[in-house]
Amino acid sequence: MPAVTRKLATYAVPLAAVGLVLAGCGDSGGSSVEESGAATSYSEGGTSGPTEPALTGQLDCASTDLYAKTIDMGATVTCAGWTVRITDFKAETSLPSDVTFTDQFFQPVDPDTPVAAVTLELDTTGDSNPAGYSYFASRLIQGNFADSSAPTTDALVEPNEPSAATGSDCLADKKYPCTGIVYFPIIDGMDLTEGPVLVQLANLPNASPMGNVLVVP
Repeated sequence: MPAVTRKLATYAVPLAAVGLVLAGCGDSGGSSVEESGAATSYSEGGTSGPTEPALTGQLDCASTDLYAKTIDMGATVTCAGWTVRITDFKAETSLPSDVTFTDQFFQPVDPDTPVAAVTLELDTTGDSNPAGYSYFASRLIQGNFADSSAPTTDALVEPNEPSAATGSDCLADKKYPCTGIVYFPIIDGMDLTEGPVLVQLANLPNASPMGNVLVVP
């Protein structure tokens, strides 16, 4: 996997600590892949974005190299038995008042920190047991995935205790499918109402990239 150096947020979570599983309710056994003509190209700071259409439908990391691929929001991604799907994106919201999130050093994050959020659905036949949804949604990028200067912020880590506010109680009960929210601190200079905005997915327990979901075209 090629190394990409990015501008990180004040609150950054290492990929090893992040594992956001987005799950769809579709059949994870499908392998249908379609290309959407909606997002053909974009630019950020003079750097060209992807020129190929965003992928839609049912995707599988075993049959498609998803590392640098752009995926439409709502597409279903399966990897090592985990199936994930992003269903919603909020450019700015607030952290739940009854949950303490941590940064990459496992220090509590100020509850008033401005954050963006993605809602994901998770279905599982995988072997690993994620403690939170941030095990699969790792980063939020404004701009081109391949642009090392693109503003990038890493997901906040949920507490280990099951929480209805984040949906992690569903993971603890292992009653899939589950729906949860992952939060990303907004860094200076980010305007997430303007695209392109991508959420990078990865099946971290299996070290497998799951593509980059285009949440704001």
